[in-house]
Amino acid sequence: MDSTIERESMNIYKIIFYIGFCLLRSTTMFSMQDEEKFVHGNQLFMQQRYAQACDTYKTINNKGFIVLYNIAISYLNQGNLAQVVLYAKRAKQQANFQQLTQLYELFDCINRQAHPDYVPSWNEQLVIFLKKCILSTSMLLIQIVLFILLIVLMIYWYRRRYKTNIKSFLWIAFFCIMFFCFWWYKTTIIQEKVGVVTKNLISVFAGPDESFYKKSELHESDEVIILSSQQGYYQIKAKKVIGWIHDNDIELV
Repeated sequence: MDSTIERESMNIYKIIFYIGFCLLRSTTMFSMQDEEKFVHGNQLFMQQRYAQACDTYKTINNKGFIVLYNIAISYLNQGNLAQVVLYAKRAKQQANFQQLTQLYELFDCINRQAHPDYVPSWNEQLVIFLKKCILSTSMLLIQIVLFILLIVLMIYWYRRRYKTNIKSFLWIAFFCIMFFCFWWYKTTIIQEKVGVVTKNLISVFAGPDESFYKKSELHESDEVIILSSQQGYYQIKAKKVIGWIHDNDIELV
């Protein structure tokens, strides 16, 4: 009886080992295929065959920051600004601080092409720096620090230490508010549904139909925030205007 149970156990272990081995091997094969496609795409890019490089990069299953960034640069060399913005926005979702710096340099390049006389002011540069810091910081780290600060603040409040040490209490309260703003901002950015206009000129209507009056116009590569959708239309917010556009006029990030 014991020997029968042992044999069955061994058979189960063999099956589990075989399945695990097959899964590991298939994962390795897929990663090797992606690596080969990435190398081939880089070769096409170096040969300035940007359209073919884009097509090759797009066949990669696990598109990380580098792949998305290379696609954006390839489209930049083809002069397709809408696709540049689209893939740069997708790369932004996976970027660290250094990679965000590359992306903002790319956005500056696009702005210079669209507006040759544009020079960012010091406060715009400061806002970009703060955005990079917040977006590249781990959400878990922000939540942990905020949680610790709130606990300390509650202890201060409970012990009435704020009456004798008001400065410490105010500093902790200030950092609590600051990290809460960081958390709120990053949560808002993560949850936002963003799209990029892919046509030369589109109309923004007051309602989900062309029978409504036209409120504004958007140009190629303009970024929009999706608020809702209805009957083939998106309700969007762009350039301080809220309206409706055709869902085939934009591509989602």
